[in-house]
Amino acid sequence: MSLALYLTAATSGAHINPAVTLSLAIYHKFSWAKVIPYMFAQIAGTFTGAALVYGLYHNGFLHYEATKEIIRGSADSQPLASIFSTFPAPYLNHFQAALVEMTMTAFLIAALFAFIDERNSFAPSKKAFFPLAVGLVVAALGGSFGTLTGGIESSTRFCS
Repeated sequence: MSLALYLTAATSGAHINPAVTLSLAIYHKFSWAKVIPYMFAQIAGTFTGAALVYGLYHNGFLHYEATKEIIRGSADSQPLASIFSTFPAPYLNHFQAALVEMTMTAFLIAALFAFIDERNSFAPSKKAFFPLAVGLVVAALGGSFGTLTGGIESSTRFCS
């Protein structure tokens, strides 16, 4: 996350998340004319990144499936699928999973707004520290909520 912010800060103001772009348009006077183009670019970037990961790891996926005798699309293929998507923990229903995702997004937006609030003397004092601080927030959110709807549980199964 931090690297993505460092790479995009000068170009787009580090807009890499549609929820952040929408929140900034609503609460911080980000231009509404830019919201749709930014969101389109963010989604296109997501699919481009996923395609790149798939291309780079394609042979690894095939090897894993062959070694574990997994048929693509079966329930056993979920660890591979979790690289490109997330699944709620088995004990959560879809409503609960949506609440988890909304909670994580709310915490992320709250942290971002706290970091850019000029009155907040505890915010990262230099622009150069902003991406690092956001990366730490995302890591903390992933560590706190990742087993509920994120890729933490699935990724550890894939790596084992």
